[in-house]
Amino acid sequence: IQLLQWVMITQGLVEDGPGVRFEPIETGAPLTWKYRGQVVPKNRLIQTTLELTEVGADARGPWARARASLWVDGKRIYEAHNLGMRAVTAPAPG
Repeated sequence: IQLLQWVMITQGLVEDGPGVRFEPIETGAPLTWKYRGQVVPKNRLIQTTLELTEVGADARGPWARARASLWVDGKRIYEAHNLGMRAVTAPAPG
């Protein structure tokens, strides 16, 4: 989820700054998250991949959906489909 937030910022989908926060979006489709292992102290290399599958914006703000994986020593151990985040700007105080 943090990688998706970072990608949204670095791809220019969101202007990072004071008052910007991220929240999960309801996509109308189930979030699928598969676990096939774990990270343990003997592991040497951890890698992540993230593919944006859909981006958009509505009255609440910009949003993105993605497919993501976490790899440990060349083996994919986590896989998530329909991961979704939205950037919301909080109103200024006062």
